[in-house]
Amino acid sequence: MNERINELFGQALDQAVPETWTTLNPTQLSKLKEKFAELIVRDCCDFIEAGHHSMVDRLSLSTYIKKHFGVEE
Repeated sequence: MNERINELFGQALDQAVPETWTTLNPTQLSKLKEKFAELIVRDCCDFIEAGHHSMVDRLSLSTYIKKHFGVEE
């Protein structure tokens, strides 16, 4: 897993469910992080491969991906 995924996963845990640091063991956290990252990457790739980017430039593709995941601009 790359360092950016590690940073984002830690940030998500801190903001959403900080108590998980004390209730999950390191192995469980690692498995959760790996699966979470895999699902996000696969979904992004599926989104792009489905042709949602055919008429947009890179900046627009970024907007579409954010919309696909429900991330506010």
